[in-house]
This record gives sequence, C-alpha cells and structure tokens, in this order.
Amino acid sequence: MYLSANRHEFRLAGECLPSGLTWHNLTEITGTIKPISLAQIEPCYPTGKIKHNAKIDIDGLTFLVKEFYRHTFYHKYQMESINNGALQKIIFDWCVNSGRWGSRRVQRILNQFFDTDLRLDGIIGKNTLKTINACEPESLFNTIKAVWINDYQTIAKKAKGVVE
Repeated sequence: MYLSANRHEFRLAGECLPSGLTWHNLTEITGTIKPISLAQIEPCYPTGKIKHNAKIDIDGLTFLVKEFYRHTFYHKYQMESINNGALQKIIFDWCVNSGRWGSRRVQRILNQFFDTDLRLDGIIGKNTLKTINACEPESLFNTIKAVWINDYQTIAKKAKGVVE
C-alpha cells in the first residue's frame, strides 16, 4: 500500500509517505533533523528511460524539490530577510551552487568593497543581513555579479587544460 503525494506515490526506505508531504513533516516522519536527499525517495510508480533534455512533469516530485530548496537554502541563508528581490536571487543562487562558500564570498565582498568588518563564517545572520540591507541594492548586485563572473572565469581557466 502506497499513499499519494499530489497524485503520485513515494516511499522512503520502504515506508509510505503521506499526501501533503513537506520537508518539515518528512522530518517528523523520519525522526531526524538531518536533510533527506532526493536519492533516498523512491517513486512508487513504473520508471523507465527519460529522453535527453525531456521535461520531467511529476507534480509530487516537483513539490518535493521546491520544498528541498526552500528548506535547505532559502530559509537556511535567510533569503526572506533580504529586502531586495534581485539580491535575494543572486545570493540564493550563489549559496545553492557553493553552499557556505557562496555566503562567505558575499561576506568577503561586503568587507572588501563596502567597508564592513563581517566575520567570514558563511552564516548569513543578523550582522550580514543588516549590512546587505544597508547597501545600495544596485551597487551591491553589480559588485556581486562582477566578482561572481570573475570567479567562474578563473575556475574555467584553471580547468581549461583538463577540459581540452
């Protein structure tokens, strides 16, 4: 017997997951606050090969992925406390792609270009949030973007010999 989550059924370690599943109540079900990876969640419907670049349109899975990102990154890095939407997006993206290193890089940018003295701990807490929100949004966004581009160009140049 499998229970439905938005028209589709999922199980975790052989156990059925209830409908209306969120990462919060998944934590209650599993009895742990450790993040649950999507690899641990098995579909309870037939699977098969997926065409290259095909859009996977599974309501329940899409919902779980959105909840994963909301719980693991958006709330963890307190994106909702950043006043400017463009800054939320670029900082969120950096944190998703680099984790704590992304948030540390934002802190370093604030120290280097905006004359602050934040601890480079990778925690977007009250001091970092206060500093982000005190900056002129367009200036901070453009600085983050420029540093981000430079960082990725540096990574690409280092890997160029490996890739070619």
